[in-house]
Amino acid sequence: MALEVRLISSGPARQAIRPLPDWATVHAEHKQSGVNRQLLWLECKAAHPDGYQYTQFCAHYTRWRATLDPVLRQEYRAGERVLPRADLRRRAGGEPLPLRRGHLTPAFRAGKP
Repeated sequence: MALEVRLISSGPARQAIRPLPDWATVHAEHKQSGVNRQLLWLECKAAHPDGYQYTQFCAHYTRWRATLDPVLRQEYRAGERVLPRADLRRRAGGEPLPLRRGHLTPAFRAGKP
């Protein structure tokens, strides 16, 4: 009975705490040419041998990356920059530039032949 109590404790299950890398650093290194997730994982594994295996490393990285804001914000004061618009560009005679292959002309989009 004493052995059974020692083996099956009623306390909370003990979970191994594995170190997580600094995801911002991992993300910055991942953007470099020639660097893939496996290389990053090997570096993290060398630093922390008891760390996550490759599949869990990728899962944690993917979850962290999903929290990033994908919007590219360009901050500038009004009038500081002029952004060109493709539909306003015209030739010297006022004729609009031809559209790229596969794009519909404005008249065709409006249903006019």
